[in-house]
Amino acid sequence: MSNDSLKQKIGRFLGLMPLEYAPKNTEKSPKSEFLRVFKDVSTALVMALIVIQFVIQAFKIPSGSMEDSLLVGDFLLGLKYIYGSPIPFTYDKLPGLREPERNDVVIFKFPGDPNYPNNDEKRYIKLINTFVFGVLYWDKEGKSITVHRPKDFIKRCVAKGGDTVEVRDKVLMVNHQEVPEAPMGKHIDSRVMPNAFDPRDTFGPYIVPKKGEVLTLSDARSIREFFWARSLIYQENPTTPMHSVIKLYVNDSLYSEIPYKGALYVKYTNWDWHEMEKQLSLFQQKMPDASVRVAKELYLDGKRITEYTLRYNAFFMMGDNRDNSLDGRYWGFVSKKFVNAKALIIYFSWDSFEPVLSAIRFSRIGKLIF
Repeated sequence: MSNDSLKQKIGRFLGLMPLEYAPKNTEKSPKSEFLRVFKDVSTALVMALIVIQFVIQAFKIPSGSMEDSLLVGDFLLGLKYIYGSPIPFTYDKLPGLREPERNDVVIFKFPGDPNYPNNDEKRYIKLINTFVFGVLYWDKEGKSITVHRPKDFIKRCVAKGGDTVEVRDKVLMVNHQEVPEAPMGKHIDSRVMPNAFDPRDTFGPYIVPKKGEVLTLSDARSIREFFWARSLIYQENPTTPMHSVIKLYVNDSLYSEIPYKGALYVKYTNWDWHEMEKQLSLFQQKMPDASVRVAKELYLDGKRITEYTLRYNAFFMMGDNRDNSLDGRYWGFVSKKFVNAKALIIYFSWDSFEPVLSAIRFSRIGKLIF
């Protein structure tokens, strides 16, 4: 064996090949360099999409409904896989580690959001659900493509399927036991509103529906309960055509007929069931001797249904800022199918009312959410 060959082997073994035996540098062609960069960028992009789709959801706090636990301008991350990661191009989910528990801070789809922009099914044609960027619609009037992304809410889960929930003079009761307020929760109004005026301070008791429960849609249900049942059925069947019809009978004669087509209208008519109940109460006061009956009909995929068996558990959500939160007291229950993620950590916080140099709330960055 030659001395040169021995030197090369020892140099390679030690990683210290003598300079005279080191291979000459070869310049990479522009094409190979482009392919390398393209591969690196593509890999990073695919990994980011996987994380966004299955692992993490980013969320910005838009309102004060969770104060002072979460503040307007908080940016947070939630974990999707805890409750089940969404399956791409469907409304289904992979099995999760567990379901929402009482006191979890949960990110979920707003049950009252319509399927179509401006709730106008005649004006818009659904093109494709991108799932990441929202649903693309063709606007027949504007002759353009419109993006409609269902809104996400964040609230605290206070009750789950089978629990009895009630608010008694501002005090939350679950299963007939008083529930302590969140450590940073608050009330901002000392007044107690009567239920006939607003369900904020006096609510229930109601039993949160659970998987396997049969929802009846008879006239015996109140308008409120009918709309809540309708909401859960919609959440379990978001792609199935649905509409409901409310008929008012006075002395057994049809007084009016009001159609409710498309998705749930609660958001756009000031919690429609509440306004309807108030109007009905005023109507009965003006005609105390009349026999008043409200007939309620629900049609799913063109067929009238009088009962429905739930496939998922439901949950009751409330904001920590109890006097300033649009939550389950107004729009009812959230199906497991509409639950997105468990809130985990605040990664950034910005106070838009402060000067730019002092707007960042450094004390909130990295704070875990409980």
